[in-house]
Amino acid sequence: MTREQQFEQRLADWLGDGPLDAPDEAIDAAAAHARAHPRRRSLLGDLWRTVMDRIQPAPPIPPARRSRIRAFATVAVAAVVLLAIIGGGALLLNQGPVNQPVAVPSAAPTPASSTPASTSAPTARTDAIKVGHLNYHGWPDFAAWFSASADFAVNIINEDPPLGRRLEVIDRDIMAPGEATAAKQLVEQDKVEVLLNVTGDYPSYRDWMLAQVEANRFPAMPTMFCGAIPPQFGGTVEEPLMRGVPQDTVEASTAVLHASNLGARRIAILATEDFALLKAQALVAARELGLEVVLTLDLDALGTNPGAKTGYPAEIREVAAASPDAVIMFSGGKEGGTFVKEAADAGNSWTIIGTGSWTVGTVTLPQTKAMEAIARHKAVVFTGPTYADGPAWDYYRQRFDAFAATPAGSGAVGDHPADEWVILAYYDILTLTALATEQAGTTATDRWLPAMRAVAMAPGTKCSRYAECLALIRARTDVDYSGVTGEMDYTETGIVSATYGIFRWTGPDATERVTVLDSAKVSELEQAGLATGVGQ
Repeated sequence: MTREQQFEQRLADWLGDGPLDAPDEAIDAAAAHARAHPRRRSLLGDLWRTVMDRIQPAPPIPPARRSRIRAFATVAVAAVVLLAIIGGGALLLNQGPVNQPVAVPSAAPTPASSTPASTSAPTARTDAIKVGHLNYHGWPDFAAWFSASADFAVNIINEDPPLGRRLEVIDRDIMAPGEATAAKQLVEQDKVEVLLNVTGDYPSYRDWMLAQVEANRFPAMPTMFCGAIPPQFGGTVEEPLMRGVPQDTVEASTAVLHASNLGARRIAILATEDFALLKAQALVAARELGLEVVLTLDLDALGTNPGAKTGYPAEIREVAAASPDAVIMFSGGKEGGTFVKEAADAGNSWTIIGTGSWTVGTVTLPQTKAMEAIARHKAVVFTGPTYADGPAWDYYRQRFDAFAATPAGSGAVGDHPADEWVILAYYDILTLTALATEQAGTTATDRWLPAMRAVAMAPGTKCSRYAECLALIRARTDVDYSGVTGEMDYTETGIVSATYGIFRWTGPDATERVTVLDSAKVSELEQAGLATGVGQ
């Protein structure tokens, strides 16, 4: 039984127990007055009829009760007429003459929206929306950059915040106490409505989080450090985890796709143990693209302890014997750099495709091994998320340059370029989170989660700036946010699409983008991996 049906049933019960008659003279007088004083059509009456037309009919009322209700209805009508006479007279006294022309608004009607419109106007809350930021204080340089990236996006949003409520970021370390402890502190003690960046340890406290969301409808969980979270988690009202970047496996899909685009037909796939998931996805992508995998190798990570692996001469000989058109390697920067140099020193000149991990950490590929070794190969490149050319990037770049020119911004940005994926991802996921909050009229997860999809995906008017999209939402217009990282289309479990590119080194500390890959094709390869259970 619906809520409206329950209401009608209770009303019927109440009427059935009420009085069944009224003095005839009262009814006759009311009817005579109504005939003698006809009135204009009531706008309130029209509104009431509209509301009642939308209420679903209740189950039939038993005949024994129907006769009593019909009798009392007569009494109710008389009472309503008497009240209308009194209220109508007061209204006419205030309105002036009945035949006075009514002013008609000249503005054109606002287009109707097919998605739930923002309910920001009725909200009375003016307190800040607390955003809990899970950060890595154990890595000070990274932590400072992550905080600066979040602040950059939040400062833009707070120029006109969603629902008139500023975003307030509360930063907590996840390394010393652990991610689960930090997340619980932010939710239970700090009362955050948004928890940003649940990451690899999320499965360990997932049951607690699901119970929290079920009981309280918070927190919303946008995240960009989500590549290792199982792909079957998230994307639902019950588990409002929405990703800002794709799964880690996307680096394997993009590496294999780039090899295919270069014309390679035979490839070798190498991976250290930490990157076994990417090796599995690369095998799926190769099959989908019709490439022959002539060699797969599991590599040991390098170390400094006695007996630890120090190089890859034997593995390089195996690769040379297999004679692949391209070598795809998934490892850290130290392992990648060693492999590139030793392969060149052995007289090989290969097309080697690595991952963004080769530029992350205290030792990166070009710092580990000289640029001369890279130059001796046909190509040494790596995959990574990138920006999408267009209005979103143009606007973002202007804001980034202005931010970096300020004393505070200069110190925060340091030598990080505008197109580094960290700040790009923070910018898009926080912008989308704020727009969804405005669209939903709340941060409550049962409304925020559907709003995330509504503002991120078609159908809707394309918009690329926060202020532009916000104005459209407030005008009750559907929007489709096109971010600085491209179209943000979500799967059923909250996995997002993104723009990926191929990069090469131009110096020990400098890289440039070589090409941008077909996002739709990358998504197809990712879906093929999910269909075979990769990552689950």
